[in-house]
This record gives sequence, C-alpha cells and structure tokens, in this order.
Amino acid sequence: MQPAAQHAALKEHRLDLCFYRLGPSAPELTSEPLSSEAIAIVLPQQHRLARRARVALKDLADERFISFKLDQSRFAAYLYQSCIEAGFTPHIYQQVVEVQRLLPASTGRFGHAGVVYRPLTQPAPDTTLYATYRKDDPSPVLRVFLAIMRELIEAPAP
Repeated sequence: MQPAAQHAALKEHRLDLCFYRLGPSAPELTSEPLSSEAIAIVLPQQHRLARRARVALKDLADERFISFKLDQSRFAAYLYQSCIEAGFTPHIYQQVVEVQRLLPASTGRFGHAGVVYRPLTQPAPDTTLYATYRKDDPSPVLRVFLAIMRELIEAPAP
C-alpha cells in the first residue's frame, strides 16, 4: 500500500499498525521510534558519482530523480525539501509507488545488481522508522506486538 493508503486504512481501523519514516500526522495516532539512520544515494554502477565513497547532496542538483509520489508520501516530501535546503530543486523524472533514488542506508544491505549505495556527506538528511498506531486501540494483539517490539529495541546488540 502507498503511505497515504496505509494512513487512511489505519484511521479507518482496517490496519492496526503501520511503519513510517516520519511520525504521525493525525492527532488520533501515536508512534514509537524503532531506529534511525542516514539517507544514502542509489546510483547505477556506471554513474559518474558512483566512484566516490561519499556524495554531497548538492552534487545531485543536475541529476534526475526517481521518487515516491510527493502527494502520497510525507517521506518523499521530506527528501524533496532536504534537496531544496541543500540549494536546489530536484528534477523528478519519475514518481513511483515503491522506489526512489534517496533511500535509508540500510537498503544497501540488499545488494541490488547494477546499482551502488553511497552515503551522503554532512549536512545530510536522516530518517527514523516509526511504528504508528491509533492511540485508543484496545487490541490485545497490538499491545503484545508493541511489547515484543519494545523488548527487541532495548535488547543489546549481539
């Protein structure tokens, strides 16, 4: 589901919990941070910037972007605004449902063929993953899920 559809389904009680890159935008929702990480750039292996160890966000000023639909994703709007704050308006070549050029750095662990992931130099946007749910949801399954989630977050790394 697109983020906007997830949001609507959550508010309409068709979903109990969603994972978002930004906190809730409605007063009846609440969220808990799960993890934070840097934003990385995804480039074709042959791209001129792919040889660099790190890329400055401003170096992307002349690039074409693939982005989540700006009217469907607050995260896409956040990344768009981050580019503006870096001094340029991103040229969005294509808006899609699931993939974009700027992504959380952890997606690089999936190792997609033909692309490279490069961290951005500072100042760079970062992102936090949130579990978002209705404040008044009495579901015992949700409460158990949240308790397990909290335990896993607080557990020391192996």
